[in-house]
Amino acid sequence: MKKEISYFEIAKKAINKSVNEGNYDSRTGLYYYGEVPFTKERIIELTDYVKKLSKMKSSSKQFTFTPTLYVTDNASGKSILIDSLILKELQSALKKYKLSSDKDF
Repeated sequence: MKKEISYFEIAKKAINKSVNEGNYDSRTGLYYYGEVPFTKERIIELTDYVKKLSKMKSSSKQFTFTPTLYVTDNASGKSILIDSLILKELQSALKKYKLSSDKDF
């Protein structure tokens, strides 16, 4: 039975982790942040999605929105909360490493 983790538990873990949690696996070509694997298409998809979210504006000047995404790897069941710092790290990994494609799996 899969244990449900609340959004707040994920956020708390994300805040407690340092930004440099990522690891590149040269054997598979996957970039792991926490325990969640990313291919180049997934990073591009996340980037595009966050760009759409960042266009949201509040109708009043009292609020500003900071997009975050709760991402779950369906294969492993591992989850991660993606914020702007983690997204920048993933984008950097996309440029730095030769990441695998979704077609490779």
